[in-house]
Amino acid sequence: SPSSPPRGGGGGQAKSPALPPPRTFAPGEQGNWQAQHPPLYYAVMAPAYWFSKGWSLGAQLFALRSVSYLIAWGALTIVVLACRRTPAPAWLPLAVAAWPFLFPMWFPEMGRLGNDNLVTIFAACVFLLTWPLTTFARIGHHALLGLALGLGLLTKATFLPVAAAILFVLAGPTILG
Repeated sequence: SPSSPPRGGGGGQAKSPALPPPRTFAPGEQGNWQAQHPPLYYAVMAPAYWFSKGWSLGAQLFALRSVSYLIAWGALTIVVLACRRTPAPAWLPLAVAAWPFLFPMWFPEMGRLGNDNLVTIFAACVFLLTWPLTTFARIGHHALLGLALGLGLLTKATFLPVAAAILFVLAGPTILG
């Protein structure tokens, strides 16, 4: 038909596909929504980004997402270990370890390029460090807990309720008398 493109075999050589231009970044005129995010996630991911800078976009995303997964799996490991240190039922560490398989949305959420995986590891550290403070108090535990809370706040503002809850757990009995 006259409107359809010609099929191969016309005697001409097939053109090879053009390579995409190198990726560049130029700041735009509009506001940067990422600038409002706390900076720690970007600082943690910067070495992986720099290491993979010359790679293809797919390979670079794979590397960055792999680092994100490692952070999330580290958080899961910390929570499993914390559960083993508490007087929790024996099945609880197994339930925590099975969490990603019971709720498969965990995999894409923790593998995306976002600060949720870093929040998860600091929340796990807070959980690990809070339990001993309910039974005995050592200044080292308080300092590590403060560090984990501070790093969590540098990662995501939703860590504010976590900090408030920990403050209530630790100071509540004193304040409420």
